[in-house]
Amino acid sequence: MDFLTSISGFSPAVGNSKTAPSVLSGDTITEYSKFHNALVSSEIAPSEFDQPPGSTKSIYAPKALGDSGAAVLATQIQSGKSWDALHLANNNIGNSGANILFRALQTDSQVQHLILSGNHLNHFAMAGLADLLKVNHYIGWLVLNGNAVGTFGFKQLGSGLAENRSVKHLVLSETGMTDDGLAEILDGLNGHPSIESLFIEGNQIQDAGIKRLIAFIQAAPAQFKRIDVTGNPISESALRDLILVCREKGIRCKTN
Repeated sequence: MDFLTSISGFSPAVGNSKTAPSVLSGDTITEYSKFHNALVSSEIAPSEFDQPPGSTKSIYAPKALGDSGAAVLATQIQSGKSWDALHLANNNIGNSGANILFRALQTDSQVQHLILSGNHLNHFAMAGLADLLKVNHYIGWLVLNGNAVGTFGFKQLGSGLAENRSVKHLVLSETGMTDDGLAEILDGLNGHPSIESLFIEGNQIQDAGIKRLIAFIQAAPAQFKRIDVTGNPISESALRDLILVCREKGIRCKTN
């Protein structure tokens, strides 16, 4: 076991058979020596990310939090509870619970990793997330894969990113993204001072979207270093053009 936990014998990363305690109890706060354990549970390849320094004080939720649990967690945050990472993947959280949580995080300066993979978030939640990103400049890891964001949702998210200064790693895999949705995100990231990685695999991005992505990469800031477009219906010629410009800019590009 490569992390410390206050839950004796319980490890969500290795699937221990012991019953997980309620996310709302103090026992659920765990100290991960490496944040990649949360990423593994979120089905994000840990090798794609830099490890944050030292141990990360995280909260790991069992897979049944729901909107009511998200609301209580929001109340805890507003009352002064402090975490560096909220690992809330696959927790049956919908728009209402997410928006309550987003409002609570607007005044939070501790959470740096927000993982909401595999929930039920669409454009209604993205409007609340956009409001959060406009005022919260501490969240660096934003993981939304597996949510049906929708084109209008990407428009909302893009508007939030345009006024944000902190997001470094943005994961939008398997979110139903099309060329139009990608355009909204790239518009929001244009000139972003912190963005380093963009993961958009498993979507419906085609050649027109790749053309927009190439234009973004050509003008991307020096810290932007990783892009993943695996599993999109892109022609070989468009992929070659993307790979070429990534090589010229020293950007890691994953295409398969």
